[in-house]
Amino acid sequence: MKFRLLITVLIMMLGVQTSFGLNYNVPQAATAPTIDGVLSAGEWDNAMTVSMVYPAIVTSPKEGVINSATYNPDSAEDLSATWYFMWDSSALYVACEVQDANLFWLCSEGPYAQDGVQLCFNFKNDSAAVYRAEAAVYDFAPRTSSDTLPDIYKRDPSYFSLPNGVIGSSFPTGGYVIEVKMPWSDFDSSYVPEVNDIHGAGLVLLDYDSESVTDEGSTIMADFGNGTYSISTVSSWNTLTFVTSLECGDAGYLSQDLNLDCVVNMTDFAIFVQNWLVEY
Repeated sequence: MKFRLLITVLIMMLGVQTSFGLNYNVPQAATAPTIDGVLSAGEWDNAMTVSMVYPAIVTSPKEGVINSATYNPDSAEDLSATWYFMWDSSALYVACEVQDANLFWLCSEGPYAQDGVQLCFNFKNDSAAVYRAEAAVYDFAPRTSSDTLPDIYKRDPSYFSLPNGVIGSSFPTGGYVIEVKMPWSDFDSSYVPEVNDIHGAGLVLLDYDSESVTDEGSTIMADFGNGTYSISTVSSWNTLTFVTSLECGDAGYLSQDLNLDCVVNMTDFAIFVQNWLVEY
């Protein structure tokens, strides 16, 4: 029987991953970004980017998830995000550009129960790390319900609470932007990052549309790389592998790039034509 298999096979190839989450290669920053909540021109151009958009995030190979106690976004404008990651000898740099049609801050559940993002970070990808302790869960709040300032909140502050962390935020039309500097000295004063170092990570986007995140219209969108909301299973988190610079394929491929050379041209079209019908 004849099937049009080529595109399906290639899509599966693009999603190659371990059973313990995706790996993201994170490049070294040539120049440290200014942490002011503004994605200035050129500042994050060489960063690893991770997109969180529904329904792509729940479609293989993305393997993200919408928390089952919450609601699917209506559109990218309703809720979506792009994360940015870089590193240098001083810190891990993280930014998140969020589209959110309904910003909500004044929540009686607490100063951090409101719109924002969470980074789950397992320093050195420690297999013995305990969830919320050494395997940290950070709330990066563009502002808190008690004031108008951005803030970093660590669940269980007795470990890696980022006392020297820096956060900035801004509020462009239709959403917000967060930039964060996470100094290595707040994790281990003797740590010197190197190419090929690996850290664990999970990405979470929090959207409160009213008093509770389980109310209609509210959403928890996450990327742990395995299609489940495995926030408490540290071993299943994604990994961040440090590289000098991004190479072809590190940020994925366009679906039209059939020979995976990061160029879409007549070679890809020829492959498509030659394999339009594949015997199986």
